[in-house]
Amino acid sequence: MSKMRQKYLEEYEKYEHIKIYKKLYKLKSNKSILYKVLDVDEAKESVLIESRSSGVKRQRTLHWCRKNLEPIGVTTNLYSLELEDIDVQ
Repeated sequence: MSKMRQKYLEEYEKYEHIKIYKKLYKLKSNKSILYKVLDVDEAKESVLIESRSSGVKRQRTLHWCRKNLEPIGVTTNLYSLELEDIDVQ
């Protein structure tokens, strides 16, 4: 097995336990960038996300989302969100 393939598999195992739901997330590398998850296809391991600022929709892999997105938490600036974005459970 190649070195890059081995590195990818280790990284995949690191994030595989993270569940992605249809809700609002922020980008880990830039907390001001918000994405709304529109659809999660576990079988194809793909996710449809929408940028909250531009409205652009794109397909991402489930692995990319697990690695790069984090759920909106209490440290988020709630004043920048619309009321429909706040998920009260």
